[in-house]
Amino acid sequence: MEKPKEENEAPFGITIALLCAAEFFSGLGNGILMPITTAFLMYALGTSPTEMGLAFSIGWGLATALAQIPGGRLADKFGAKKVIVGCLMGATPLFLIQPLSTNVLQFSLILGIICFIGNLSTPAFSAWIANLIGRERRGKGYGLTSAAWSTGAIIGPIIGSLTWTMFKPNHFPPFAISAVPFLIELTFILLIRNS
Repeated sequence: MEKPKEENEAPFGITIALLCAAEFFSGLGNGILMPITTAFLMYALGTSPTEMGLAFSIGWGLATALAQIPGGRLADKFGAKKVIVGCLMGATPLFLIQPLSTNVLQFSLILGIICFIGNLSTPAFSAWIANLIGRERRGKGYGLTSAAWSTGAIIGPIIGSLTWTMFKPNHFPPFAISAVPFLIELTFILLIRNS
């Protein structure tokens, strides 16, 4: 028997559409950043392949891993949506600081801060999706949101590489443009009603 719908609970179709839109723009933003950060390391900072690998391992990989446990605790304590909104608002403006890096150490540190803050929301997002879509349609919901993220991640690198090419040697506009999809994602997150 289907449970009665709460007054403040949005229909499944609207909820999943908003979640998919949010995930699409998340994937798009991450995709745009891929060629921009790589090109910045190569051309602006002149890093070697080893330095580039270390920058991504420390600034992205380590920071992302370290964020997971405290991110889960924050979601349990304050609620998933609040953590997601806070992380987006905290990490996105830092993209504007990234092109001010003058060496690989500064770049790794700024990237690490961005990734740590941004990835605190990963456990919250997983829990929130599960709560919003319910047990019966969880597989379908995860499939659709993953497909939306992946679609954004396919389109993003093309936009990122074109943006870098259009604005070089000015590094600030590509990083500023990469922040826009995350701000759009935030809009969709705010539109979703908690169940």
